[in-house]
Amino acid sequence: TGYQHLLLDETTQRAQLKRPHMQIDLGAIAKGYAADEALSVLQKHGWTSASVDAGGDFALADPPPGKAGWQIAIKVNDEKRSVPVTLTLANQGVATSGDLWQFVEIEGRRYSHIVDPRTGLGLTTQTSATVVAPTCVMADSLASAAVVLGPDKALEWLEGMSNVEARIVTPYGQLATSRFEDK
Repeated sequence: TGYQHLLLDETTQRAQLKRPHMQIDLGAIAKGYAADEALSVLQKHGWTSASVDAGGDFALADPPPGKAGWQIAIKVNDEKRSVPVTLTLANQGVATSGDLWQFVEIEGRRYSHIVDPRTGLGLTTQTSATVVAPTCVMADSLASAAVVLGPDKALEWLEGMSNVEARIVTPYGQLATSRFEDK
C-alpha cells in the first residue's frame, strides 16, 4: 500500500507502479464517480428528475414530480433496530461504506474488506458511515475515509465540512453530524 509507490507522469499521461505485485484499487471512489457520470449523461439528455443507484451509492438530481426528494433507505447494522433510516434528498450524492456485507472471519476474528492503510489489514471494528455530499464521488470517498478514521476522528473531520452530513454506526452506538438529522 502507499500512494508514494505510484509514479504519475503528467507529460505522457502514464502511471508506474513502483513495487512488485502492486495494484490500484479505486473501490473507494469508483461507484460514486460512475453514478455521477451516469447522472450527468441523463441530465444532458433532458432528464432533470433522476436517481442513479450504483450498488447503494446514489447520485440524485431533482426529485420526482410532486415529491420533496428521493427516499433513500439506509440499512442499519444494529440488531436492536430493524427499521432502516430513511433520508429525503435531492441534487446530492449519498454513499454508505462499511463491512455489513463484505467481510471475512478468520479464526474467530472479523476483517472488513476495507483496508487500514496504516496496517495493510482489513479493519476489525464493525463500522458503517453514511455520507451526504454535493456529489456521489465525494460522498463515496468521504464515507470510506470515515470508516478508516474511526467514529470520533471522522465525526470531528466531517463536522468541519459545511456541505457534508454524516452518520457513523458501530456496535457501541452511533454518531451523526449536527446537520444529519435534518435529512
